[in-house]
Amino acid sequence: DDAGVEVFWVNWANVAQRLTVMVGNLGEVTQKGISFTAELRSLTHRLNQKVGRIYQRTCDAVFADSRCKVNKAAFTFSGTVTSVASKSAFSASGLSAYAAEYFSRGIVKWLTGNNANATVDVRTHSKQGSTAEFDVWTPATADIQIGDTFEVTAGCKQTADVCKSKFDNLDNFQGFPHMPGQDIVTTYPTQGGNNQNGGALVF
Repeated sequence: DDAGVEVFWVNWANVAQRLTVMVGNLGEVTQKGISFTAELRSLTHRLNQKVGRIYQRTCDAVFADSRCKVNKAAFTFSGTVTSVASKSAFSASGLSAYAAEYFSRGIVKWLTGNNANATVDVRTHSKQGSTAEFDVWTPATADIQIGDTFEVTAGCKQTADVCKSKFDNLDNFQGFPHMPGQDIVTTYPTQGGNNQNGGALVF
């Protein structure tokens, strides 16, 4: 996808003699049987794409990337499968120290077993006593087995509160938590409210 494409009229007797007909990129590629269809997009399709950052309350960095700067290793822990409900749900030991939801939105990387080296996003993390229970978004390619080991990274909800309390990383938060919401349009001075005197609201 998005590979560069150049189309020429060429003199077959001297291929150095050519005239550019079209310059663009491959768009959506679909496959059917042994053939495929590729969409050709001209350079003007770039004008329809959004460029730049989105002004939003939540962080737009990827966890532990160069903008986030969290030390990923410090929030990566090991577990061992103790029971299997399906290819997308299993229980594990070794993670009893972490509260429910700690690994929600995190990533599981299988170390051993049929799925070794595969990674998958965690949908939910819950607890039953000292046992951690995981539900992942994408079912495993092969069967998960009792005794399989894995690494799991802490999940991030990409909010300022989580960035501060869970990761102590508020200095690198890449969102705008103080921006007003849509409800600010209908805000008016109220006794005992946030805007008692009609002055500027500070969030």
